[in-house]
Amino acid sequence: MTSHLPLVRIRTDHGSEFENSQFLKFCEEMGIKHEFSAPITPQQNGVVERKNRILVEMARVMLNSKNLAKHFWAEAVSTACYISNRVFLRSGTKQTPYEIWKGKKPNVSYFRVFGSTCYVLRDREHLAKFDSKCDKGIFLGYSTSSRAYRVYNCRTRTIIKSINVNIDDFAGSIEMALDEDGLFPPPLVQESPGLDLVVDLSTFGNSVPVDLSTPSTSSSISFVQNIAELLTSHLRFS
Repeated sequence: MTSHLPLVRIRTDHGSEFENSQFLKFCEEMGIKHEFSAPITPQQNGVVERKNRILVEMARVMLNSKNLAKHFWAEAVSTACYISNRVFLRSGTKQTPYEIWKGKKPNVSYFRVFGSTCYVLRDREHLAKFDSKCDKGIFLGYSTSSRAYRVYNCRTRTIIKSINVNIDDFAGSIEMALDEDGLFPPPLVQESPGLDLVVDLSTFGNSVPVDLSTPSTSSSISFVQNIAELLTSHLRFS
């Protein structure tokens, strides 16, 4: 590419992304000879098959190391390709593929750990005074069309692009348990906004009889009053 040599010949398999009228017309106009490998014979296209294996192996490790669901495989493969073009050295040269193509060294200072927990600023929404300013998400790579990160927003369940992202590379990964529809289930336990109070009734001797079969306002108030009396007597004699 640096000497501006013309592309004379390419070899592909019979995939529909290569064997179609639009691509064949492009090759004819550019004077490129398009060769095909024999059906079910990947050995004749070994360079591409090997590259495909490298990307798949990288994506597998990236997904399993963070316990991510397999439906993120496309994001993992895309990120693996993005990184390998800027990190791996080409055989027989001291330059990365990015250097050979662009003529300059790549900037890798913004690289982060794939699948890390992150927090993305909610800068596209009108927020009330006490609404959360960020959403929890999963870092899924880099945008190829803009200088931004790709993030899975756990609240909206969508993949967005944003530069206002705080990524924690060392935090534990988010558990990716999926329901039957392939979506994140709601949390089983809702956290209370107030303080948690743990009471061990066994230390007070007699238990407090409460009928929970027919809950009502009066029974709830009575139960709270009984707990308060027990706590007061326990603190008085302890």
